[in-house]
Amino acid sequence: MNRSVREVLLFHGGFGLLAAAVVAATPAAQFGRWVLVLAIAYNLLLPLYAVFRGEPGWIDRWLFMLGVSALQVLPDWVLVSVTQTLHFHDHGIYRIGDAVPVYFMGLWVMVLFPVTLIADHSRSARYLAAALLGGLAFTAAEWLAVPLQLWSPRNVDTFAGFALYPIPAEMALCVAALWLYRKTAHDGLLERIWAVGLAPVCYTGALMLSLLYFS
Repeated sequence: MNRSVREVLLFHGGFGLLAAAVVAATPAAQFGRWVLVLAIAYNLLLPLYAVFRGEPGWIDRWLFMLGVSALQVLPDWVLVSVTQTLHFHDHGIYRIGDAVPVYFMGLWVMVLFPVTLIADHSRSARYLAAALLGGLAFTAAEWLAVPLQLWSPRNVDTFAGFALYPIPAEMALCVAALWLYRKTAHDGLLERIWAVGLAPVCYTGALMLSLLYFS
């Protein structure tokens, strides 16, 4: 196994156990606050771990995917306020546009970073790997979100309690994020910012097509 892949699995396995313990021990009234703490902790610990373990290449990828993650509140906002197919439970945390809890700006990166890094080491099949790994990771996230009361679907068909329509779009997001990251890896700051902004646009378009298909 590639060293960088092994390290990313170790980090996310450890952080996943920590997050599970925190969620299990958190009273319902404090849930939103601790999700925010976990989102901040992840985005502080990941670059520190990268430096400590000698993975400097992680930093650029993390910054890129964090930018994408922050902008993902926009398509989520569309789902809440325009299509009305998504509901975020109220845990007392500030909401962007009175729709999306602020901690979601730092949650998407938890999937995008490891998925794109692992897929990148698949070389010839990296984009297929990104789609498949993203599909698995986001299916697990959609399934867990309902019992955890992070979000729930509205006005759409569901399977085992969660909506299917976001998953193809989330797979497309993983592919787009990886392609845009690689395409602009050696470009200037403005080009990279432009690429970061394109990923949520691609995701929003894929969401609308997927919603049309599944409706």
